Amino acid sequence: MSYIFSFNTVKPDFSLPSVMDLKNRIDKTMMHRKSEGGSLYSYSVEDVVKTVLEWHREQLSYKRNFRKYLCKPLSILVDNDGPLTSEEIAKKMDNKFYAKKQVEHFAELRFWKLIKRVGVTDKGHPMYEYTICAYKFLQGELAIPSHVYTYKDGNELKTWFPEEGDQPVMKYIHEITNEDFSDKERHLEESVQSPMI
Repeated sequence: MSYIFSFNTVKPDFSLPSVMDLKNRIDKTMMHRKSEGGSLYSYSVEDVVKTVLEWHREQLSYKRNFRKYLCKPLSILVDNDGPLTSEEIAKKMDNKFYAKKQVEHFAELRFWKLIKRVGVTDKGHPMYEYTICAYKFLQGELAIPSHVYTYKDGNELKTWFPEEGDQPVMKYIHEITNEDFSDKERHLEESVQSPMI
């Protein structure tokens, strides 16, 4: 049986906000400021800039490269009998540097359909379990995209690929390499958010 990744290839709607949308946002910000004892009567340039930047941040598409160091925590999850938090996985890792890094980035594996969130602990930490894709990937039977693009749709992060241009390379686990950070300019250009307008 073959496992195939299916991602949205339709470009999300990153249209510019209307003047009315921006005015409504600024009004909301002002009402919130008034409720905290601030002034309601004038818009400052700072208020307008903050509102536009907030909208812009929500409209960004992020390129996310697959992080090789997430393979070890993924294998720990697969070897476990049930769901784990990224903090619980970190306790099972020998390399404390990567243990800490995976806590920050483990949830990204959802973008490759390798894990799914199944609840939260009493302390509010997300719990994850692996998917069949994760098992097949770790066995070397499934290739995954070298990178994905994500964007925010309401409160949900969605994954997509552009129809043209920066297409991912499908890679098996043995083909995945560590990211090269020696060329900082190229790294920033490729990994930092870019508006898709």
